[in-house]
Amino acid sequence: MNAPEMRTVGSSTIAAIGYDPGARELYVQFHSPPGTYVYYPVDAAVFEEFLRASSKGDYFNRKVKGTSDEARPRGRAPGDTPFERAIAHPVSGAQYIPGVAV
Repeated sequence: MNAPEMRTVGSSTIAAIGYDPGARELYVQFHSPPGTYVYYPVDAAVFEEFLRASSKGDYFNRKVKGTSDEARPRGRAPGDTPFERAIAHPVSGAQYIPGVAV
């Protein structure tokens, strides 16, 4: 499946967003670290509100982040980033990120 049309947004955090209504997938492209993440299932109303939000980063943090079943970098499998591996492999309740000394 190809990514939907991405709409550039005025945000210091988020570069563009897109929505696939058939799959109920919200695509969010970030400035830093660069990458496009896919969130699902997401209602079309959330996408429309996101487009109209005066602060895209605030809206993302309040209405998208942590509310979908999964988020992943586009083109990568779930668990394929250090952050996702840290969540998937807690050690004694602490987060462990491979290659990072604590």
